Amino acid sequence: MNMIRKITEKKACAVSLSADCFLAAIKLIFGKMANSSALFSDGVHSCADAVTSLVTMLGVLPDKNSEKKERAEKFTVRFICAALFVTGFSILVGALREIFTGAADTVPSAFASCVSLFALLVKESLFFFSRYASRKTGSVVLMAQAWHHQSDALSCIGSFIGILGASLGMPMLDKAASIVISVMIIKTAVDILRGK
Repeated sequence: MNMIRKITEKKACAVSLSADCFLAAIKLIFGKMANSSALFSDGVHSCADAVTSLVTMLGVLPDKNSEKKERAEKFTVRFICAALFVTGFSILVGALREIFTGAADTVPSAFASCVSLFALLVKESLFFFSRYASRKTGSVVLMAQAWHHQSDALSCIGSFIGILGASLGMPMLDKAASIVISVMIIKTAVDILRGK
């Protein structure tokens, strides 16, 4: 049973890592090409996701010592929360800087909203997959990872609305979406630490 748990945990982490790397690449590339701060910020978020997915994978490696395993899980969950805090704060600072320097007048391409919508579908799928794997294995690390994916999905929704509004003539919405994304990321970190 223990071996089945490890295989399932590692598989779930590998799926998350692969998806996060893919999403980070397309968000950063198309965010830059489409002049969308919201999509590019979401891409930075996905880079942090890839790092936390890698750390999560290391946190579920087999260990015969249950006490050591529990300490590793707690460290991994805290690392995920710290990464979320740093990412959220950096996105917030970047968005505010663009607003106050006048860069908020740049209108993003409507294509960027399609990328956000695609990322939303991927992240929601990862949330349900990781939550299922967590319940099946009893892994608190995978549950933290699942809520992390849910936070990313919320970011994608904010990004999509901001980009769409900006492309329809309200460029400030793209930067406002970045601010909303940063707040949701920080809130998710707090919720994970509180065990929600």
